[in-house]
Parts: sequence; structure tokens; C-alpha cells
Amino acid sequence: MGATSLHAGSAPVVAAVRWLISVAALGGVVHAVSGATGVTITQGGKSVKTSVGTNGIPFAGTRISIRSDQFGNALSYEFDGLPPGLTGSSQGVVTGIPTQPGEYPVTVTGWQTSRFSGFNFSVGYVITILEAAPTAPPQVDVPPSPQSAPLDGTVTLSVTASGVGLSYQWIKDGQELPGQTASSLVLSPLQISDAGSYQVRVSNSLGSVTTPAVAVKVLVPGPTLEPLPSELALHAGEDFALTAAASGTEPIQYQWMLNGLDLPGATSARFSRSGVDSTLAGTLSVRATDAAGGIATSGPITLTVAPPPTLRWAASGSVLEAVTIPGRSYRLESRAELESGTWSEVSTTLSADSLTRWDAALGAAPTAFLRLVVVSPAPRAQ
Repeated sequence: MGATSLHAGSAPVVAAVRWLISVAALGGVVHAVSGATGVTITQGGKSVKTSVGTNGIPFAGTRISIRSDQFGNALSYEFDGLPPGLTGSSQGVVTGIPTQPGEYPVTVTGWQTSRFSGFNFSVGYVITILEAAPTAPPQVDVPPSPQSAPLDGTVTLSVTASGVGLSYQWIKDGQELPGQTASSLVLSPLQISDAGSYQVRVSNSLGSVTTPAVAVKVLVPGPTLEPLPSELALHAGEDFALTAAASGTEPIQYQWMLNGLDLPGATSARFSRSGVDSTLAGTLSVRATDAAGGIATSGPITLTVAPPPTLRWAASGSVLEAVTIPGRSYRLESRAELESGTWSEVSTTLSADSLTRWDAALGAAPTAFLRLVVVSPAPRAQ
């Protein structure tokens, strides 16, 4: 069959009108409703009248008009099956902008009266919306924008582009995402692994354009640390251990710090030292970092290191004294021989000050040897 082209700018789609059938009037009498003679297609100010058995080819994507003049002096028309974007009037004119490619069987009925009554005549034709070849490479009108949402939430990235025959490919961290070929990308429920840099490549047969990278951030609550003591006091030479406990996105990494500086090798939840000395005195803290990048830092732990609890004579010569740590218990013990024998308890004292004194004659023989033992242990891991 012959074809007539109406070139209306650079419209991306064409619509072909093809006759299907021409049927007799219902009821057997046509009267004022005559047989089919054709349709007139108008686009871009140009018109072509097509007769039965020919194709009229206008370009869609811009406004078109199809006037059904095949019914002579019919006074009202009805349409069924028009493509999306087109509407038919009671005067027999189809107008609009076709939006979806495809083949659409259309039935138009002409009625004898203006109220869709009386004798009628129906004819069918197909409007085929065809995609035409692009005339220019794609152009991005609105690129994706950065997005952030809570874990298990939803992020939607979208792009608006101009052009004909467009295809899309989403890219994350430089790698194409399989199956993500729509103009929008929905990430739901959002996972930690979805965080990253996203782009979309828009293509047609004449070229492609890739949007700038935008970030998708997953908002995950940071880790939390269980409270640790705010103050600790040790005697030099004691063994010491503390354990931090953090909750968050596993795995969690730890770093212990002294006076704000990272302690080399102190990267586990448990921090311990054997035979501490004054080099450990200062402000101790721990930093917890979870898999989502959240960080929590403990409050400062003031750590003091006192000399060992060594007994000495007070100025009076009859009272023993030792440097002690308030809140810790000490036991005074004695035995008759320095190198042998069993140590016996003389007294146990809960220290209330940094210097504690004992009466040397309290329960001890005149020639007894005395020693002081720390009863309450140094802080240790549970």
C-alpha cells in the first residue's frame, strides 16, 4: 500500500492509520449516513486525506488531528480503542499526542442524529504508533540527586532525559547494576551495602550521556558503649584489666587511648596490663567503631598509680603507716620469723584516706615481722 509522510519537526514516533473493514449500515438502511470515503490526518499545519485501502502516516509525539469524513453527513460519532493520548470528539475528530508505541484497533461509529441515535455506520481501522529513528543523542534534563535514608528505609533515584529511543543503565561505584534499566532506581529495604556512589547512563543509537556521581547514605544508629568507671586507682606492680562492651553494627573495632593518644596494640575490647607503673597514669578512654562507620567514645577514666603499700614507721616511732588508696581494704599480717612461718592476720582496715596508720603493738609479738596485703583486687575484666 502507498504511504504519505507528514514531517512535523523531529517528533519521535509515527502513527499509521490502516483500514480494517468497511461494513454496511446497521438495520440495512443507510439513509443520511453514507459509506466510508477516508480520513484526513493533520499535523504541523499539513493535511493528507487518505482513502480506503491506503495508509496515512503522521508523526506522533506532537499534536495530531484525525478527522473521520468517511460517513458523509453523519451528525455524531463514537470511538472505541483509541491509543493513549488521543481523544475523539462527537464531531468525528481525533486529537492529541500519542504517547505509547503499539498497534491499536479503533472502531468509529457515525450516527444519523447528534444524539447518537438513528441509523448508524461503523468502520474499523488500526492506528499503529511506531518509534522513529532518533535524530540526536540523549540529553539529561534533571540528573539524580544525593539521597539518604535510615536503614531498612527507601531511596528512589530518578533521571529525566530528552531524546528518542532512550535506554537506561544504573551504575554503583563504577559497576553496572544488573537489571536496573529503568529511568528510576528504587532501593528498598535499604541495606548498609546500598551506600555508595550512583550514576545512570542514558543511551540511544546516536550516543550516550552519563550523569555525575551522587551519594546514597544509609543512616545507621551509631554504637553505644556501656558505662566504665570514671576513676581508677592502682598500686604500682598490680595487674590490671578492663573490658569495654559496645552494641552496634557488627563487627565492632576498639581502640584504647591514654591522654587522647592511641595505645599501640590496644585494639580489643579487653585492655589489660601486668605490673603497672606510673607510665599508665593519666586519662584512659576507649573508642568503638562499628561496621557502618558509627563511632562512640567512652567518658574519661582518670587512672592514678600509687606506690606499693609499703609499711614504714611514723614519726612517733610507735605507729606504722603506709600509702593507701581510699575505698580499698588492707590486711596487716605478722609472723615471728622473716623467712619462715605462717603469716597471721593482725587486723583488716578499709582505707578512708591516702595514708593509713596502725598501732604496731596491736596483736603482734614484740619481735614479730609485719607486712601489709591489699585485700580488694585491682579492677579486672568480668
